[in-house]
Amino acid sequence: MASTITSLGVGSGLDLTSLLDQLRSAEESKLTPIATRQSSTQTKISAFGTLATSLERLQEAAAGLSDASLYSATASSGEHSAFDISTSTDAQAGRYEVQVSQLASAHSIATATVASKTETLGSGSLTLGVGDQLVSIELQDATLESIRDAINAQRDEDGNPLGLTATIVNSRSGVGGEESYSLVLTSRETGSANAIGTVAFTPADAAAEDLTQLFAAENRAAEVTAKDAEFTLNGIQIIQGSNQIQGVVDGVDITLKSVTDGQPQVFTIASDTSAVKSAVEEFVGAYNDYLSLAASLGKTNPEDPSNSGALVGNSALRSIQGQLRSALGADAQLGSLETLGITTKLDGSLEIDDSVLSAALSTDIDAVSETLMGSGDGGGLIGRLSSTLESMLDGSSGLINSATTGLEAQLDRLGQQYDTMSTRIDATMERYRKQFVALDQLMSRMTSLSSQLTQQFDALNTSN
Repeated sequence: MASTITSLGVGSGLDLTSLLDQLRSAEESKLTPIATRQSSTQTKISAFGTLATSLERLQEAAAGLSDASLYSATASSGEHSAFDISTSTDAQAGRYEVQVSQLASAHSIATATVASKTETLGSGSLTLGVGDQLVSIELQDATLESIRDAINAQRDEDGNPLGLTATIVNSRSGVGGEESYSLVLTSRETGSANAIGTVAFTPADAAAEDLTQLFAAENRAAEVTAKDAEFTLNGIQIIQGSNQIQGVVDGVDITLKSVTDGQPQVFTIASDTSAVKSAVEEFVGAYNDYLSLAASLGKTNPEDPSNSGALVGNSALRSIQGQLRSALGADAQLGSLETLGITTKLDGSLEIDDSVLSAALSTDIDAVSETLMGSGDGGGLIGRLSSTLESMLDGSSGLINSATTGLEAQLDRLGQQYDTMSTRIDATMERYRKQFVALDQLMSRMTSLSSQLTQQFDALNTSN
């Protein structure tokens, strides 16, 4: 019966396990070229992802410069503590003097006082009028709190809240002694047009005398008259029902805060060129960053090829560089950019002369807009550049997507090749292992037979 080898090399006395490991290493070296190509392909895919991110930033920067509202933005300046100013793109340049003589205020009425806000005062009908609203509220066994709640819950026939609010004020809170509560009615909006015009109570019976006295005009604890805002703008007298002034000057909102005590305060409206300047700087920075990245990805290092760019010699990268160079580098376009202080350096990057750009923006911002945006849809330098970038970054047919899709398909094929080669290597190593086991078993049998023959020869020599 053949002996069973449980550990490779025991039967032969040879280091077959080490030999098998060396054979595996030799076989697996066939995987190295495939793994190297996989790594290179994955590096290229990552490089295109980085390039796409850079181009998207450039696209966003170009979109910022193509926003027409950027070139019509305005800003206000001046020292004016009595009012605040905000502007829109409709605002026109100008200098304005404002003198505020009166702020708008809301009408407020405090009723007669009562000692308790929860004590029943009676029943009847309360009529309230504010602006063009007039409502009648039926009160049944009313308390000051229930009257307040009923007023605040009122809606007109269109479902709008009543143009006044009701609150309860305790004029002796924290003083000690008998409490003193008033119902305070206040217009929701300022101005004389929103004054409380009617507060009338009709008692249901003689028991409602407390309510009658509560709402009697002669018993009111206090009253603040509704007032309109009054001010002059460059000498023109203006009256408004609100302190939020809109529509007096196109594109300018004024919020009145205090009177000016006879001294006018000045604000100036001018073009806001800071936003355009920031957008130009962002665009130039984004373009230069792209240019540096593209150069790095496509650089060649003959002395040390391993340090060459990830996309050296790649046709898609060359096409991207060429198209953007064409979109930005036409002589006419470069000439117009120079009028904005944007020049091209020897390495192709852009440089801004801040003083020239600032002068161009302050002198004729419309000319700056014409240079960058052109006069029609998609025209001008930025329009052409944006169209080029859009085609490059298109998710279905763009250069970046096409290049990445091809590389991903190549990576899949390399993965299949790696798996196939690994399977072949495993099969080869299994064949080697079986051959080594057979060799070990043969050597074991031969060793056993040699030992038997030696013993028989020794026995014959002894008998003779």
